[in-house]
Amino acid sequence: MAIRNIRRDGNEAVKKLLKDKIIAEDEDRRAHDEIQKMTDAYMGKLDQAASAKEKEIGKSSKGPLLEIETTAVHAGRRIDPATGAVTPPIHLSTTFERSPDGEYPRGYSYSREDNPNRRALEECLSALEGGKEALAFSSGLAVVAALAQGLEPGDHILAPDDVYYGLRKVIGDVFAKSGLEIAYVDMTNLVSVRAAVRPSTRLVWIETPSNPLMKITDLAAVAAIARRANAISVCDGTFATPILQRPFEQGIDMVTHSTTKYIGGHSDVMGGALVTKYDNYLFERAARASSLAARCPRHSNAGSPCAASERCPTACARIRRTPTR
Repeated sequence: MAIRNIRRDGNEAVKKLLKDKIIAEDEDRRAHDEIQKMTDAYMGKLDQAASAKEKEIGKSSKGPLLEIETTAVHAGRRIDPATGAVTPPIHLSTTFERSPDGEYPRGYSYSREDNPNRRALEECLSALEGGKEALAFSSGLAVVAALAQGLEPGDHILAPDDVYYGLRKVIGDVFAKSGLEIAYVDMTNLVSVRAAVRPSTRLVWIETPSNPLMKITDLAAVAAIARRANAISVCDGTFATPILQRPFEQGIDMVTHSTTKYIGGHSDVMGGALVTKYDNYLFERAARASSLAARCPRHSNAGSPCAASERCPTACARIRRTPTR
């Protein structure tokens, strides 16, 4: 009798253990399912955030996701975290705070190189063109000067025969002693364009519609000629703007604008822009030139009083004086 009771009690204990195990496994499954649901919801929110970010900048690898009018309003704009202002404030500061380790964690150091307003403009212009990155300049001709500074002596430029006269002046006068070579050709005649290409051609400048004759160039065809020559193609889209013309979709490497004109729209602001489709050496050099051109003459002039002093060592007197413009 006692043995039967022990066996019965043992069976009950085993059944209870099995029942508890089943309950525990069921709870584990429910907990696992709940965790999976939470994970899926979180990943869904991340996907939504990524999609919202793409829409915020107004572009993807295939071009604008939003209507271009919407992109023009929203790209580069953010709510001011300090005040909640929906319109970006004007940042007047010339310098920005360093962290204790000497770095600039907010991404800004000196306003000549970058500041929040300039970056917002560059993001907007890049988004409008469907490009990777943009640089803002003080004028359209400043873009020309920066690109010319990025070329090497002996490099050849191909440009339209009715190109904006300012480009002729910059290349022919300002950079007359730089060793650059330039040929002007009718860009509407593809045979002439091909014939004008040289082994040293590094930059093909296209202006369409052209200023002042309003000639229209076949962007895709000229871009293909430039690629075969291992040259970088740049389209001046000032007259058309990104609203009417999409150079990157035609194979152009970089787009420039005199934002003083149609992008500015009201004859009350002067500026220029360079937008690139991808990383390239000429864009990087233009980025450096945008601040270098302002710095170097002042470095030289800072040494002029020292060079003029009779007390200055002979070596100091060899400092080159660079006139300011």
